[in-house]
Amino acid sequence: MSDHTFKYPTATAPTSTLTFNTKARLVSDPDTLQFNDDLGTTKGGTDRVLEYGDNQNHYAFSFMFPRSHASLTDLADVKTFFGVVKRLYTFVWTDDVGTARTVRIITNPIRFEPIATGLYYTCTVELREQ
Repeated sequence: MSDHTFKYPTATAPTSTLTFNTKARLVSDPDTLQFNDDLGTTKGGTDRVLEYGDNQNHYAFSFMFPRSHASLTDLADVKTFFGVVKRLYTFVWTDDVGTARTVRIITNPIRFEPIATGLYYTCTVELREQ
């Protein structure tokens, strides 16, 4: 097991990187398969489906990080990274088993919830594989 990393714009030549230790992604995060279609029903009760392309993989990524820290990813690092990539750009998420995925943040707004008397924060972003 290794660290989770977010790297922008590419994994091999990043200009911005976030590194989360293996305990950062919370275990209750679901992975979701979303169909890229529109399902409707005719007046006679027949289903009609329009497909718009490939299905989409969505990943909830919840993580915990310190408010301030000299060497670990902290609140300022997270806000800076998300401020650069926004929802406009894709980035590479490499998970704790080494699987690299090109993803986009689709969460808006991104909330930073204080815990443990404000010394740590949690955040959940939804990532869509590109």
